[in-house]
Amino acid sequence: MGRRIFWLVVIGGIAYWLYSHRGSTAGGSSSGSAASPTSYNRDCLMLAEQANRGLHDAAMLLSKMPVDASAWNSAESNVSGKISEAESKCSSPANDTERAYQEEVKAALQIMRTSLSGFSSASRGAGGAIDAAQLQEQIDQHLDRARSLVGLPAGP
Repeated sequence: MGRRIFWLVVIGGIAYWLYSHRGSTAGGSSSGSAASPTSYNRDCLMLAEQANRGLHDAAMLLSKMPVDASAWNSAESNVSGKISEAESKCSSPANDTERAYQEEVKAALQIMRTSLSGFSSASRGAGGAIDAAQLQEQIDQHLDRARSLVGLPAGP
């Protein structure tokens, strides 16, 4: 009985997260009201947003029971690679604004890693109940703060 409740909570959290983030797209053009981000900054944020979309796609695999282990492993590897790539682009800030911007993106990336780890545990039936919706909200807040620091509009 306890195992069923656990799975209902996990599936419910994932379903809510998927529902609340359906159709999400990356933030678009730069606004001229603040300092324009450099292409380096765009890469840092762009790669983090790609990792976030990949995390969403990977989480969708968990909504179909039983979880296809091969598909999950591929998705997990893909998301982990995207997170690592984003982390590598978010280094060596040129100034305080860029440093704050990169810290926000890195905080979002760390939460993505936490979410991916929880989803991975859940995919193997080893527990890992996480509040996916709350973690996604935290990711979105960090990415929105990063966007605002470099003059980009908030995301969807």
